[in-house]
Amino acid sequence: PYVTGGAITVRKDSATVAAVREDIDTILGARGRTRWERRVCLGASLDDLDVTRIESVAKRASERWGRREERTPLELLEMLHLARDEVILNGAVVLFARRPSSFFPQIRVRAAAFSTERSMADNRVFEGNLFELLNESMDFLHRTLAVRSEIATEYIERQDSLAIPRHVLREALLNAFVHRDYASYSGGVSIVIRDDILTVWNSGQLPDGMTLEDLRVGQASRPGNPDIAHIMFMMGYIERIGLGTQFILKAYEDQLQNPSWHLDSGGVKIVLPMLQEGPRYYPNPRQAALIESMQPGTMSTVAEYATNFASNVSRRQARTDLSELVEKGFLERRGAGRSTTYVRTKVKIQNDE
Repeated sequence: PYVTGGAITVRKDSATVAAVREDIDTILGARGRTRWERRVCLGASLDDLDVTRIESVAKRASERWGRREERTPLELLEMLHLARDEVILNGAVVLFARRPSSFFPQIRVRAAAFSTERSMADNRVFEGNLFELLNESMDFLHRTLAVRSEIATEYIERQDSLAIPRHVLREALLNAFVHRDYASYSGGVSIVIRDDILTVWNSGQLPDGMTLEDLRVGQASRPGNPDIAHIMFMMGYIERIGLGTQFILKAYEDQLQNPSWHLDSGGVKIVLPMLQEGPRYYPNPRQAALIESMQPGTMSTVAEYATNFASNVSRRQARTDLSELVEKGFLERRGAGRSTTYVRTKVKIQNDE
């Protein structure tokens, strides 16, 4: 394509004609070197973008990095690789357009909450640029997710919190928005809430050479849309060091169920279990000694417990001790009869200190 005076043209035989979307897609696809976010968005101009938000991003970045450069909105976009030769690129539309779905319908986000397996309590479709989608999605989760309540010693009143921590929700959404395949017209982002889990799905595949296990161990970040990711980084929303999944997993350290990632329907899905309120349980000294001596995954038997920690009580009471720890989630019973073993879980004792 040729760009002259802000207009895009192509040569067809001996004529120079205005380019249409298919022309640009064909040329860029044939080259195979241009990411979708850096392709020209045909028909888009600065008038389609929220200039106030562009300037806000520039101000926030300058405050964070200690640099202040006076530039026009178009110059800022070009500096951030969101415009080229005064032409708006796809990444700028995703981030700053007032109505990005008029250019790319697949940008929309679908959100649903089920009250039963087949009955929806809430069903929404969100439109807007990436910042608006993030806010709309977070508001939806705040309205819809279950609330956990507990009374902590430092407060007189009951303390309420979401069944999934806010920072976990934000990490899951940002990962979906930054890594999704925006070029897929049949793709998108979907959020589904059920009784005991939240799933966030985005179209696209893992980068070449990356596996689902790499997500769990926190491999270096390789966003599918690095220019969009850079803006989120400049705004302080994400860190480009691959620790997002580690922040998510850390929130589940004391839980029996952990988050999981899956390749599903041409995309990547994260499954987040609802957090269960940790057992505020005061074990007797025998039980406490056993719990403190075991690492998650290690095993013990009734005989071992009775010999090492409960020698001053009856064998029946030793079994009762272990049954209470199973009921409270500290141990998991495996096997039956004489082959019964008790496996330590990740649940920790919640003390009032």
